[in-house]
Amino acid sequence: MPVITTITAALLLITQQLLVLGIGRYRRAQKVGVGVGDDANLERLVRRHGNFAENAAIFVVTLGCLELLVGTGMPVLLLALAFVICRVLHLVAFSSLGGSHGQAGARGYLKIRMLGVLGTMVVGIITGIYAMVAALMTL
Repeated sequence: MPVITTITAALLLITQQLLVLGIGRYRRAQKVGVGVGDDANLERLVRRHGNFAENAAIFVVTLGCLELLVGTGMPVLLLALAFVICRVLHLVAFSSLGGSHGQAGARGYLKIRMLGVLGTMVVGIITGIYAMVAALMTL
Protein backbone atom coordinates (compact mmCIF):
# COMPACT_ATOMS: atom_id res chain seq x y z
CA MET A 1 0.00 0.00 0.00
CA PRO A 2 1.30 3.49 -0.83
CA VAL A 3 1.28 4.74 2.76
CA ILE A 4 3.88 7.47 2.34
CA THR A 5 2.15 8.83 -0.74
CA THR A 6 -1.21 8.81 1.02
CA ILE A 7 0.12 10.77 3.98
CA THR A 8 1.94 13.19 1.66
CA ALA A 9 -1.17 13.66 -0.47
CA ALA A 10 -3.30 14.25 2.63
CA LEU A 11 -0.93 16.93 3.95
CA LEU A 12 -0.76 18.62 0.56
CA LEU A 13 -4.54 18.48 0.10
CA ILE A 14 -5.19 20.02 3.51
CA THR A 15 -2.67 22.77 2.76
CA GLN A 16 -4.23 23.37 -0.66
CA GLN A 17 -7.67 23.76 0.86
CA LEU A 18 -6.37 26.20 3.48
CA LEU A 19 -4.85 28.26 0.66
CA VAL A 20 -8.23 28.29 -1.12
CA LEU A 21 -9.89 29.37 2.11
CA GLY A 22 -7.42 32.26 2.41
CA ILE A 23 -8.25 33.46 -1.08
CA GLY A 24 -11.98 33.26 -0.42
CA ARG A 25 -11.71 35.15 2.85
CA TYR A 26 -9.61 37.86 1.22
CA ARG A 27 -12.01 38.17 -1.74
CA ARG A 28 -14.97 38.50 0.62
CA ALA A 29 -13.22 41.12 2.77
CA GLN A 30 -12.13 43.15 -0.26
CA LYS A 31 -15.38 42.55 -2.17
CA VAL A 32 -13.53 41.18 -5.20
CA GLY A 33 -15.20 38.62 -7.43
CA VAL A 34 -13.39 37.01 -10.33
CA GLY A 35 -9.83 37.97 -11.25
CA VAL A 36 -7.29 39.97 -9.31
CA GLY A 37 -7.54 43.43 -10.86
CA ASP A 38 -4.75 45.67 -9.58
CA ASP A 39 -4.67 44.00 -6.15
CA ALA A 40 -1.10 42.77 -5.67
CA ASN A 41 -2.00 40.96 -2.46
CA LEU A 42 -4.81 39.02 -4.16
CA GLU A 43 -2.46 38.21 -7.03
CA ARG A 44 0.05 36.87 -4.48
CA LEU A 45 -2.57 34.66 -2.85
CA VAL A 46 -3.78 33.30 -6.19
CA ARG A 47 -0.23 32.68 -7.45
CA ARG A 48 0.70 30.92 -4.20
CA HIS A 49 -2.34 28.65 -4.50
CA GLY A 50 -1.88 27.96 -8.21
CA ASN A 51 1.82 27.23 -7.97
CA PHE A 52 1.21 24.86 -5.09
CA ALA A 53 -1.55 23.03 -6.99
CA GLU A 54 0.38 22.60 -10.21
CA ASN A 55 3.44 21.20 -8.45
CA ALA A 56 1.75 19.05 -5.81
CA ALA A 57 -0.62 17.17 -8.10
CA ILE A 58 1.91 15.71 -10.52
CA PHE A 59 4.37 14.99 -7.71
CA VAL A 60 1.81 12.96 -5.75
CA VAL A 61 0.86 10.92 -8.82
CA THR A 62 4.49 10.16 -9.62
CA LEU A 63 5.39 9.43 -6.00
CA GLY A 64 2.43 7.06 -5.74
CA CYS A 65 3.48 5.19 -8.87
CA LEU A 66 7.03 5.00 -7.56
CA GLU A 67 5.91 3.72 -4.17
CA LEU A 68 3.80 1.04 -5.85
CA LEU A 69 6.83 -0.03 -7.91
CA VAL A 70 9.55 0.01 -5.25
CA GLY A 71 7.56 -0.29 -2.05
CA THR A 72 7.33 1.88 1.02
CA GLY A 73 10.88 2.67 2.06
CA MET A 74 13.43 5.31 2.98
CA PRO A 75 14.00 6.67 -0.58
CA VAL A 76 10.28 7.32 -1.06
CA LEU A 77 10.01 8.85 2.42
CA LEU A 78 12.99 11.16 1.82
CA LEU A 79 11.61 12.33 -1.53
CA ALA A 80 8.22 13.03 0.05
CA LEU A 81 9.75 14.92 2.97
CA ALA A 82 12.03 16.94 0.70
CA PHE A 83 9.11 17.90 -1.54
CA VAL A 84 6.91 18.98 1.37
CA ILE A 85 9.74 21.03 2.88
CA CYS A 86 10.41 22.76 -0.44
CA ARG A 87 6.74 23.58 -0.89
CA VAL A 88 6.58 24.97 2.65
CA LEU A 89 9.61 27.16 1.92
CA HIS A 90 7.84 28.50 -1.16
CA LEU A 91 4.68 29.19 0.85
CA VAL A 92 6.71 31.02 3.50
CA ALA A 93 8.28 33.19 0.81
CA PHE A 94 4.86 33.93 -0.67
CA SER A 95 3.52 34.95 2.73
CA SER A 96 4.56 38.52 1.96
CA LEU A 97 4.38 40.82 -1.04
CA GLY A 98 8.16 41.11 -0.84
CA GLY A 99 8.55 37.40 -1.43
CA SER A 100 6.11 37.26 -4.30
CA HIS A 101 6.73 40.61 -5.97
CA GLY A 102 10.36 41.25 -5.09
CA GLN A 103 9.79 44.48 -3.22
CA ALA A 104 12.72 46.30 -1.69
CA GLY A 105 13.96 44.86 1.57
CA ALA A 106 12.68 41.37 0.85
CA ARG A 107 15.93 39.65 -0.10
CA GLY A 108 15.45 37.07 2.66
CA TYR A 109 12.02 36.12 1.32
CA LEU A 110 13.37 35.96 -2.22
CA LYS A 111 16.18 33.62 -1.13
CA ILE A 112 13.67 31.36 0.62
CA ARG A 113 11.50 31.43 -2.50
CA MET A 114 14.41 30.46 -4.75
CA LEU A 115 15.38 27.65 -2.38
CA GLY A 116 11.82 26.36 -2.46
CA VAL A 117 11.62 26.57 -6.26
CA LEU A 118 15.02 25.01 -6.87
CA GLY A 119 14.39 22.29 -4.30
CA THR A 120 11.01 21.45 -5.81
CA MET A 121 12.60 21.19 -9.24
CA VAL A 122 15.47 18.96 -8.07
CA VAL A 123 13.21 16.68 -6.02
CA GLY A 124 10.79 16.46 -8.94
CA ILE A 125 13.50 15.52 -11.42
CA ILE A 126 14.97 12.91 -9.06
CA THR A 127 11.52 11.45 -8.37
CA GLY A 128 10.72 11.35 -12.09
CA ILE A 129 13.99 9.66 -13.03
CA TYR A 130 13.70 7.17 -10.16
CA ALA A 131 10.11 6.30 -11.15
CA MET A 132 11.06 5.90 -14.82
CA VAL A 133 14.01 3.65 -14.03
CA ALA A 134 11.91 1.58 -11.61
CA ALA A 135 9.20 1.17 -14.24
CA LEU A 136 11.67 0.23 -16.98
CA MET A 137 13.23 -2.36 -14.72
CA THR A 138 9.89 -4.15 -14.48
CA LEU A 139 9.77 -4.74 -18.24
